Amino acid sequence: MNISPKKLQVISCLAQTLSFSRTADIFCTTQPSLSRIVRSVEQELGCQIFIRTTRHVELTQQGRMLLPIVNKLVQDYERGILRLREATQGKRPTITIAALPSLCALILPGLLIELKKSLSDFVFSVQEAHACHAVDLVRSGKADFAVCGVDYIDPDLSFIVVQEDRFVLLCDQSDSLRYAVKVWDERLINDLPVVSMEQGTNARDYIDMSFKKVGMEFRPIVELTNLLSIAQFVRQGFGVGLIPELGAKALIDGGLCIKYLENSPKRKLGIIRKQSDGSPDYMHMMADFLRSALINVLK
Repeated sequence: MNISPKKLQVISCLAQTLSFSRTADIFCTTQPSLSRIVRSVEQELGCQIFIRTTRHVELTQQGRMLLPIVNKLVQDYERGILRLREATQGKRPTITIAALPSLCALILPGLLIELKKSLSDFVFSVQEAHACHAVDLVRSGKADFAVCGVDYIDPDLSFIVVQEDRFVLLCDQSDSLRYAVKVWDERLINDLPVVSMEQGTNARDYIDMSFKKVGMEFRPIVELTNLLSIAQFVRQGFGVGLIPELGAKALIDGGLCIKYLENSPKRKLGIIRKQSDGSPDYMHMMADFLRSALINVLK
């Protein structure tokens, strides 16, 4: 089979644009040349990838099945070329970590100090990201691994669970006695003026799931996109935050406190990486450090 990386890049791009003219412009070629590339790939694979007319382009059913494989091959190739270029230019290799903001604040500095002891030739890049975005960064090859919630089901990803993170109330110290809830009870929680993360975030998904199990809908009084904003709303007396303990631990300075709830939901924390990347030598050291560090923080 003779399918070059450039031909795969063309297929991947055309699947996104669904336009021969736009794809031809991107690759600085003509539409007839682009059509020949697509036909050659289809002949090599023995199947039709695109249905095309003078006005319309769409993926066939087989094309939709093949596209994730094509995209992965393109991402791996482009990532490999980047690393090869860095090596030939004498640049130090880079390890990119995508991590929850709370982990960046509490755990990552110590983790990087430990990693530097055995990986002194590497440069470390850290990207703060909510769990879903962190996982997307790993999938796309823009991050080597993510440190975040690990409740995803994806055959292309590998997971190492290191700790569980329970949900707690974040309160203003001067106002905490107002909230007498001590046990996780969806009805009582819905009676509180709860400030929560917005829908679609990993933390919020856990709360919504807990409420759905008892046939209820979670009703916060306001939804925000980041933990710092939740802390500010709580300080101003707007209500109480309902967030994971790790996030609360990063916010309790400045007059805020944590109230623990018995039997509250717990999310799994750990390391996510691509299966195809194998298991680097430092991965188990990372897992051990994260495990011990989270045990010290979440107690």
